[in-house]
Amino acid sequence: MQQTNEFSDYGGFDFQNINDKDENGAGVIQLLFENASYNRDHFLVLFLQHGYQITRKDRETIRDKCEYVVYKKLATLSRLSFTLYEQGRPDLIAELFNSVDSFIKSIYTIESLLSNTSVYFEYKTNVWLCIANNAITNYRDYWIFCEAALKKCGKWEEIRQYTMQ
Repeated sequence: MQQTNEFSDYGGFDFQNINDKDENGAGVIQLLFENASYNRDHFLVLFLQHGYQITRKDRETIRDKCEYVVYKKLATLSRLSFTLYEQGRPDLIAELFNSVDSFIKSIYTIESLLSNTSVYFEYKTNVWLCIANNAITNYRDYWIFCEAALKKCGKWEEIRQYTMQ
């Protein structure tokens, strides 16, 4: 986790080695959440757009420094953001963070998909098809995020099979 002057516009963070840790296992998340002068959301988006992978230690830091509801939101957004990064769509990460307050209910859908459990839903049959149908009906503006979660959890093909019948 080296800081250089060439990244001074970005708080000194080295985006070339964004996933590096120091000798204590601390990385950019610990630095970000320990330093009150940084705009956390802004830098978190930048880190995720550059392929940062949230670690268990990062989640612990975020949990310790934020209210529980904020921690849960950031945990879900970070998982979805990495999926978008892996799918070659880091450009959508900023949109995801900027839109979160207006689509908070769709977070339950995304979280259910990413955790591979329908804890927020009470569907008894064709659970994943029902969840996808609910998402496309009620969260049309955010379907791209639900689709990314469906692909990440491996339910995309299962749903396609239902719709082809």
